[in-house]
Amino acid sequence: MVNASTPLDPRRTTPMSTHVHVRLADDLAVTEDGDLVERYRCGCGATWTRVHRAEEGRPEG
Repeated sequence: MVNASTPLDPRRTTPMSTHVHVRLADDLAVTEDGDLVERYRCGCGATWTRVHRAEEGRPEG
């Protein structure tokens, strides 16, 4: 456990408690097959893609 008196190891990444991903809409498109593709991004560079299949009616991802 890290507390105020414990030095952080500079080889490790930033502790998870200091960053929360914020999904910002980046792109919205429809494929030739009629699927809806949503793309999201976070300011840290992380990305997500969600595909809504026209034939299935439920989102994937």
